[in-house]
Amino acid sequence: MAAAHAPEEVVLTRLPLFRRSKVAFRAGGGTHPAIAAFVTAARTAVGAAGPASSLITSGS
Repeated sequence: MAAAHAPEEVVLTRLPLFRRSKVAFRAGGGTHPAIAAFVTAARTAVGAAGPASSLITSGS
């Protein structure tokens, strides 16, 4: 954001940002090793904490 010349009345405040991503797949796909490996790799890439299973959404 280019705010080098913001008016005096404008105050920029850094706010926390949270992103939740889900991995969708067909029913039963959550037990597939490739799905688990992808979720683990994605979680590692973004430095997310917590169990990888929280990223998994079972499809129907």
